[in-house]
Amino acid sequence: DAAADNGTWSVTLYGLSDDKPLRRFRDPDVVKKVLDACPLHAHWLDGEPLSEIQTMVGGVDRHREFVIDGVPCATGLLSVGDASSCTNPSLGRGMTLGLMHVALARACVAEHLDDPAALALAFHERTEAELRPYHDATVATDRRRVRDMMSYRDGLTPQPTPEEHVADALMGSATRDQLATRSFGDIYSCNAVPSEVMARPGMLEHALGLAKNFTAQPLPGPDRSELLELVS
Repeated sequence: DAAADNGTWSVTLYGLSDDKPLRRFRDPDVVKKVLDACPLHAHWLDGEPLSEIQTMVGGVDRHREFVIDGVPCATGLLSVGDASSCTNPSLGRGMTLGLMHVALARACVAEHLDDPAALALAFHERTEAELRPYHDATVATDRRRVRDMMSYRDGLTPQPTPEEHVADALMGSATRDQLATRSFGDIYSCNAVPSEVMARPGMLEHALGLAKNFTAQPLPGPDRSELLELVS
């Protein structure tokens, strides 16, 4: 299959910054061994590499507010995209949210161009209402990922919260349940945040029904001890 952008894609391995054994992911031979041990992902190595392995640290989730106690910090300036709010790139939402923010800024300018203070306030309010939820949802996902990776590193099985179990059931049912498919697609396409999806008529009851009979299955691949052997 032609993947991603014009047949070009990336293969990314994530680890905790203080998980020293996994720093060997910088070695192409190690990456190949690890992916070869993952049946659902090994085929991504069939392509021709365009570069050496690139490392990235310091992924950050940050949201800035430019209105404090109802007063704009400055007028005549609207910060959009990463200058206002950024998340680590693991979910691939940065460009989408940046463009959504630009469109929001355009709408606010069209309504309040003659009143700089009103423009700043309107932009802040709409940013908080329409874009902040995506940032907060991504932060929650990141925190869960870190918690899960810490559990695996410590030889434990991660335990989802009740809310996470419902989300897992929704995602795990997306290939066989039409409502789950649409909901999952809306969330990951930035058409709606999870809270909006769950607020739809009948959606919460449907998701709880899916969760009642759902048991998460680990993806095929190495466990922690096998992973350490692969990177040694």
